[in-house]
Amino acid sequence: MANINDVANLAKVSTASISRYLENPEKITPELRKRIKDAIEKLNYSPSIIARGMRKQNTKFIALVVEDIASPAYAEIVHGAEQYASENNYNIVIINMKKDRGKIFDEISSGNAFFGAIFYFQIYTDDEKYLINLVNRNFPFVITHSELLKNKYLSVSHNNYKAAYDGTEFLIKKGHKKIAIVELSSFVDVVEARKKGFIDALNDNSINYDPSICFKADLSIEGGFKTGEDILKEINKFSAIFCFSDYVAIGLLKYLIKNNVKVPDDISLLGFDDIEWTKITSPALTTVHQRKRKLGYLSMDRLITSINKKDDSNLSIILDSFVVERDSIKDINIIK
Repeated sequence: MANINDVANLAKVSTASISRYLENPEKITPELRKRIKDAIEKLNYSPSIIARGMRKQNTKFIALVVEDIASPAYAEIVHGAEQYASENNYNIVIINMKKDRGKIFDEISSGNAFFGAIFYFQIYTDDEKYLINLVNRNFPFVITHSELLKNKYLSVSHNNYKAAYDGTEFLIKKGHKKIAIVELSSFVDVVEARKKGFIDALNDNSINYDPSICFKADLSIEGGFKTGEDILKEINKFSAIFCFSDYVAIGLLKYLIKNNVKVPDDISLLGFDDIEWTKITSPALTTVHQRKRKLGYLSMDRLITSINKKDDSNLSIILDSFVVERDSIKDINIIK
């Protein structure tokens, strides 16, 4: 994807001339206007609206790019990031990830709108070409959701393997040997790490993994509700369900209640993330807590350290999780 430097090179003008053309084309000579216009059209250049609107301000901005700005899961992350940014005289701009991922990566690093960026969304191996481009531009960034790339770039992430392992052991200690899981159709490498933690915890407790009680759902409450139909058909095969997302768990809980399945009397239910809504479901949802506010705070710390070019030899920071016990798990060791 072309950037302002590509246009300047093709038109044989400075980037300042390109900026003047975009802001006040009447101040550019007709001959320069034509060269710039032709270069823009040839390269199919799309100038960053964000950068054009912010470049004249003196405030220091950092981009927080999220998967879905409407998701409550990001509230705690953003709160932590904003806290550290404010303490260090930076302001944040939240950007919703669009389908054209390349355009987002290009826009935030073009011009002088942002001092750096934090990517709070799944980074796939196919995205690495965009990260390499950012490195080549000397544009500081931090990633938070990539099991495969977290040790190659500045990153702050959760130990998804251990979190799932601990969640599974919690269920086993409550007497559950037949445990179903609900995977996610997105966040593939993160889900794989959680699934490996789940399977290893079973193996370490001499329990065989049963793929026939492994289900999959979209990352949403609706996704959890929809997968409830398949789960209900097999519900006599297991005593507990481990959902790899609280959203999925809440949707599934709704489906089970609708179909007269009592949680936790008939089936135990464990979520993952500890979003705020888990405290107000009925029953309140037991879940694996992830330190989302700390993730936001530390990722901003790492980014600003990088912006200030201070030495930080620790490439990857990994946060532990823990189980928050509420009311959705039955201890079947207790004989009434």
